[in-house]
Amino acid sequence: EGARHAARQAARLLDLTEAALEQVREARRRRGLVSFNDFERLALQILSNEAGDGPSDVALAYRERFEYVLVDEFQDTSPLQNSIVARVARDGAGNLFVVGDYKQSIYRFRFAEPSLFLDLMQGGAGDARRFDHVALTRNFRSRAGILAFANAAFERLMDPIVGEIVYDERERLEATRVDGAWADPVCVEAHWIGRPDAPPEPLE
Repeated sequence: EGARHAARQAARLLDLTEAALEQVREARRRRGLVSFNDFERLALQILSNEAGDGPSDVALAYRERFEYVLVDEFQDTSPLQNSIVARVARDGAGNLFVVGDYKQSIYRFRFAEPSLFLDLMQGGAGDARRFDHVALTRNFRSRAGILAFANAAFERLMDPIVGEIVYDERERLEATRVDGAWADPVCVEAHWIGRPDAPPEPLE
């Protein structure tokens, strides 16, 4: 009986949520406003055929118009955004070029699905497209000590269960910066100055 009562409450909550969302959508329509999520949803609607399972005439026109489709930070692409990209990129070998780093995905709270990028990297069955994978492991920003620490940490922490990726020699970052810390043209100096009116902190 308790489970049935909880199910009825959950269903009611979903109904109330949908009713509230419809009121918000109607208010936006009256004022001629759209949200970022509206842009995504409407873009996919325009680019999809009536059945919703393929490109529309508009999408096909864009396929002819775009020589290449370039997407950066692909690891933070949502399934909806991936569908938009798939509508305007050509099928097969196609003209899609994506850049990303699975380890840097930080937008799951905004529906990013890094497994989309992982499927492309590994040529998985989850994506019919096939890509040439070029690993950009040469690092020109950080010094060797920083990269050695990052490599050692990731090799121990990342596996198919925890990090959903194997951090091996194909992922290791290679230090290509040769200058030392002394060669930095800009030095950063920090000063901690206490407020004169602040009470002294107790000593422990």
